Amino acid sequence: MKNKILFFATLHLLCIINSAQAQDTLKVKVFLEGLYRGNGMMTAAPYNADGISPNDIADTITLKLFAYDSNLDSVIDMPSYVRRGLLKTNGYASFALPSFLTNTSYYIQVSHRNSIDIFSSRYVFINNGTTIYDFTDSLTKVLGADQKDLGNGAYGMYTGDINQDGSVDFNDYPDLDIASSNGVLGYEPLDLNGDASVDFNDYPMIDINSSNGIIIGIISKWPITFFVSKTLKVADLFAGGVVAYILQPGDIGYVAGEIHGLIVAPNDIQGMPEWGCYGTNVLGTSNSIGSGRTNTTAIVNACNVSGIAARLCDDLVLNGYNDWYLPSLEELDKFFRIININIGRQLSSYWSSSQLDANISWTELNVSSQISQQKYYNHYVRAFRSF
Repeated sequence: MKNKILFFATLHLLCIINSAQAQDTLKVKVFLEGLYRGNGMMTAAPYNADGISPNDIADTITLKLFAYDSNLDSVIDMPSYVRRGLLKTNGYASFALPSFLTNTSYYIQVSHRNSIDIFSSRYVFINNGTTIYDFTDSLTKVLGADQKDLGNGAYGMYTGDINQDGSVDFNDYPDLDIASSNGVLGYEPLDLNGDASVDFNDYPMIDINSSNGIIIGIISKWPITFFVSKTLKVADLFAGGVVAYILQPGDIGYVAGEIHGLIVAPNDIQGMPEWGCYGTNVLGTSNSIGSGRTNTTAIVNACNVSGIAARLCDDLVLNGYNDWYLPSLEELDKFFRIININIGRQLSSYWSSSQLDANISWTELNVSSQISQQKYYNHYVRAFRSF
């Protein structure tokens, strides 16, 4: 029952996410070795478990896009986009993309709950409209040819990586052995062939893949000078939005030798909410860079009111990320300093998460034009996240 409820909740959420704020679509075609039944079709694992899930859904997969920079011939080693999607029994999965991700090149990674991850062997240019990448019709489509030959010109993701450590080996057997001996039924990651039963039928594929030493092997198969971090800069499109600031020594969260910073969402949150809880003193808020997340948590905990600026940011799920927050005053200032990119900034004040006192909080109207306002006023809101 738990797994059935979880799948339906996931199905409902994915339908909402993939229909929101999207103008363009990326379609990938992927086969899963464990679910493949021949003739270009897979079994419907959730339907096999409950009899009522859509019978054209094979399973769920996770898609990640890694931005490629042709000038530096390099890839940013953190994903610009992460999204979970529904994989059809015919191998297709569609992902709705926000428009700011299009007209850019990305390497594609696909993950599945008990399979070996695959990566596109080349960067893919995301067009306006619909872009399609088919992993199934050639080993050359996958980095390192890390796919299983399923016969008749079809290729699929190796099954058996139960513990998701990037290798099919002896470490994947213990949980499978226990579940099989206990006769576990249902929609389970341990059910490698998708027939809703963990039993002897799940062993042949994992036995073969384990004996052949199947691993991701991306480090050895990707040229050592290729998959490297590009130096991010302000206004780059990255990790769900636009880079607003790169952390410097002395900033909260700065780590020497690593690149961290602030991402601003590409659009305002709808409406002009209040800061909220006029008369409530929210303890511990700060104006400094790196404090927006802590500020937002403090506001949400102290102010149990829906529709306020901080809560709207805290509840936001956008472009595959759910860790957005209302920026501190100094973080908000970075939003106003971004140039040479259109991210729809209004000629009006925006709320920060920095409180002055029980009745007043800080807004910003323009660069360094910071104004204290009564908490019941209505202002624009732009969410931030950190990377």
